[in-house]
Amino acid sequence: MRALFVTLDKCPNIDAGAVRTHMIAKMLVDSQFDVTVISMGPYNDNGLDVVDGIKYISFRPKSNAIISKVVAYTIFHLKLKRFLNNNRFDFIFHTQVDECTFKVIKKQHSKLVYDAVEWFSPEQFKNGAESHTYKLNNNYNTRYITGMHKVISISSYLYKNFCGRCIDSLLMPVVLDVKNIPYKKCPGNKINIIYAGVPGKKDYLDVMIKAICLLKEEERSCLHFKIIGCSKQQFVTNTTLNKDEITQAEVIVEFLGRITRKDVLNEYKNADFSVLIRPAAARYAQAGFPTKLVESLSTATPVICNYTSDIDKYIQNMKNGIVVNGEDEYACLESLRCVISLDRKSILEMQKHARRTAEQYFDYRIYVNKMIEFIEG
Repeated sequence: MRALFVTLDKCPNIDAGAVRTHMIAKMLVDSQFDVTVISMGPYNDNGLDVVDGIKYISFRPKSNAIISKVVAYTIFHLKLKRFLNNNRFDFIFHTQVDECTFKVIKKQHSKLVYDAVEWFSPEQFKNGAESHTYKLNNNYNTRYITGMHKVISISSYLYKNFCGRCIDSLLMPVVLDVKNIPYKKCPGNKINIIYAGVPGKKDYLDVMIKAICLLKEEERSCLHFKIIGCSKQQFVTNTTLNKDEITQAEVIVEFLGRITRKDVLNEYKNADFSVLIRPAAARYAQAGFPTKLVESLSTATPVICNYTSDIDKYIQNMKNGIVVNGEDEYACLESLRCVISLDRKSILEMQKHARRTAEQYFDYRIYVNKMIEFIEG
């Protein structure tokens, strides 16, 4: 069987979407499929890169000039059409792509599988429901995907949506190659907490920093907080914190900026806890499923989090994480004081449970048979 995966993500592993694509492709390869992925990954001189038995083709141009990138995205569908004129596939998987590319995919005589991973909220955008990005995503979830597709849903929220529209769907959260993610811990003198991502885009990082400011000085001295994904300047520019709060927090906060995914996993591996706070009522938080939560558990790092999406199915308070009962600084303050009160033996036990959770629920191998039965059924 031949399968094609079409995505605008940066494959094979630069962003979260690309990592998910790679995991689904690995499921197919493990089942003896011939798999090709077309993406906007790093330029490879129109050649073919093979990773884990998966063939990767990039439509990204050599030039990094903005105009070159704009043109590349604009003509993506034309290059895909030309490619498909010369190649036939039994299955075509795709993520959310632009409308022109989607029309090219729909015209193929292949079984179509859509990977649904998000449903935006209007409040995420300056123009609200009038935003083109919002409209496109909303149309995918309400109109574009029909009974001619099968859908892999990353959350129960999306799964119920597509099943309610009589579209065959498979519920599959974030999956990783957990078996091959290292997780040995190096305990330090302080409790190391990590946040990895782009604060302000989806996550409520400010409330955790505010909670740090509310701690007594001797309590703060027990912690080291590391923020990965933005520089100090970027954080200060976008934060709602006042100058005094920033000054108070920066004593224990370290900014690493953007680093490779491999380095991010290494930082998780060396952390005692990670943190993830999202607005529970927001649709995007219910419909998505955070890759960073699964990466954290895979490296044996318990998560300090509130319940959104399907997180309550996997995180148990004081077993493999700390559940924050709310999404404001006072709820976060309570969780931080809980963390500070833990001894090393208790933290180690939670870390063991975190890794076991990842092995039990999020290793891609768990879903291989379900996936094949689903797409072939």
